[in-house]
Amino acid sequence: MTQSICSIPLGNGFVAVVSAEDLPELSKFTWHTCYRPSTRSWFAVRYTRVAGRKVTIIMARQILGLASDDPRQADHENHDTLCNTRDNIRIATPMQNCQNRRRRTDNTSGFKGVSWNSRACKAGKWRAQITFNGKTFCIGNRSEERRVGK
Repeated sequence: MTQSICSIPLGNGFVAVVSAEDLPELSKFTWHTCYRPSTRSWFAVRYTRVAGRKVTIIMARQILGLASDDPRQADHENHDTLCNTRDNIRIATPMQNCQNRRRRTDNTSGFKGVSWNSRACKAGKWRAQITFNGKTFCIGNRSEERRVGK
C-alpha cells in the first residue's frame, strides 16, 4: 500500500516527511530541528509552555499520541528521524528501540555486539555479547572477529 506523504519545512534546509493524514494537525504549529548527539540524529520538534516552563514536543511522539510522561518511545523503522510517516514510526519500549539500533560509529569489528577484549587470554580476543532484559550474556571469545560475529 502506498501512502500519500507531505513535507513540513523545519528551517536550515531541513524538512520533515509526514503522512498526508497528519498534515492538518501538524501544520498548526511551527516546527524546528533539534540535534541529539547521543543518537547522532536530527529530530523535528516544537516548543510550548506548560506551567511557565518551556517544553519540547517531538513530532513523532505527537503523531503516535505519546504523552510526555509515557516511557515508551517513537521508533523510526528506517532510522531516518525526520521521516515521520505512519509507515515508518511505531511505538516501542526502550528495549525494543535498542534492538533497532545501528552499529556504533566507534565499532571496530564491523558487527553489532562484537568488541575487542584485551583481557581475554594474553593475546586478546574478540568478544561477542548480547543484552536481553537488562542482563548481558557473553556468547564467546575468538581470535578472528568474523568468526565471533557469525
